[in-house]
Amino acid sequence: MKFVKLTETEFRTFSSDHPQAQFAQSVEFSKLQRALGREAEILGVKKGDKILTAGIVIWHLKIRMSFGQFYLGPLIGSKDQFIINFFAAELKEYTKNKGAIYCTMSPYLSYQTVSQTGEPLRTPVKASFNNFRRAGFKQGYDVVPKFIFKKDLKDFKSDKELLHSFTQNTRTAIRNAGRDHITVRTLKYSELDILKALMEATAQKQGFKDKTFEYYQELYKQFAESKEYTAKFLIAELDMAKLKTAYQNQKETLQSQICSAESGQKKELTNQLEAIKRRGETVEKLVRSERYARAKGGKIPISAGVYIWSSREVVYLFGGSDQKYLQFNGVYAIIWQQLREALSKKIPTFNFYGVSGIFDKNDSRHGVLKFKQGFNGYIEQLVGGFYVVARPLKFWSYRILSKLKIIRD
Repeated sequence: MKFVKLTETEFRTFSSDHPQAQFAQSVEFSKLQRALGREAEILGVKKGDKILTAGIVIWHLKIRMSFGQFYLGPLIGSKDQFIINFFAAELKEYTKNKGAIYCTMSPYLSYQTVSQTGEPLRTPVKASFNNFRRAGFKQGYDVVPKFIFKKDLKDFKSDKELLHSFTQNTRTAIRNAGRDHITVRTLKYSELDILKALMEATAQKQGFKDKTFEYYQELYKQFAESKEYTAKFLIAELDMAKLKTAYQNQKETLQSQICSAESGQKKELTNQLEAIKRRGETVEKLVRSERYARAKGGKIPISAGVYIWSSREVVYLFGGSDQKYLQFNGVYAIIWQQLREALSKKIPTFNFYGVSGIFDKNDSRHGVLKFKQGFNGYIEQLVGGFYVVARPLKFWSYRILSKLKIIRD
């Protein structure tokens, strides 16, 4: 066996039918990393001409703590102890020669499948933990995502069946999005500033750090024409002119019904009319304060999302919304459009990507889980993170000093 660098062609061939293949272990992802100024290599183990395991490693060469990272990789079996041993030993030596202190990996290997509320659906696969540890890998650094929310689409024969598999609240949100005159379209490269603005607003609201604008640009470029993985940049827009007309029509219809209604029905119809009026007034205020609506013919961007398509699954990578327009359910409009398209193209799985794996309703991240639970799926728990230490003295010294807050990277 040999531990070698692989060509892009070799890796494409190897990963094309590998069960762990996904966008984060793709040639396009390695090109994205290089475009962002990072060093990315494709490393693997070969026996003769046959590739046994392979993956993309990103090197973070910092002053105090240089390390390598296989993000959601490598593509590696968990049962062949001899191959795992060889890979661990060679990776450790390669990391040391690279001048790095350690190298992490987080294989896209399932440890356990649980229901969306946390009940086990199958027995945990413990062999992978034991085999990786026997080979010299250490376990225990944080991996994002480690818990992935998915929905199988294979058993649904129509959009109607799929819609009825969601919770009542999610079905209502999707239907309301359709009634509120929201359109979903693909963003052009020149319009990525719209996505960036919505993502920044969401990041500030939810307390996470947004990607750089350069990241979105390079992601668009590298995955735009890929045959295996395609990134779709989508936006939901609210057509204010049509919405105002719809409210006016609803008011006139209710006013007519009130005039001809019996006394027992008038109160309920009057309450509905008042609700429509209040919502219409809210919309009018938003329109008057919205510069983009005047510049773009009355269409306001309210939500955006990035989805990675392959023949195996559609991944909802990330998305953002304008908080002022959450009531119009733009994010539901985009997801529903993508779900229907995936169903029509017979894509077997829709991947809502990461959740915390914590089912406590008091947890600060519970809102994300609750939103995804509305689509009624399941959660796949991955085996997590492992690492090899190439320079033990530097590694443990840094860990101790970092915990004592004596140094910061």
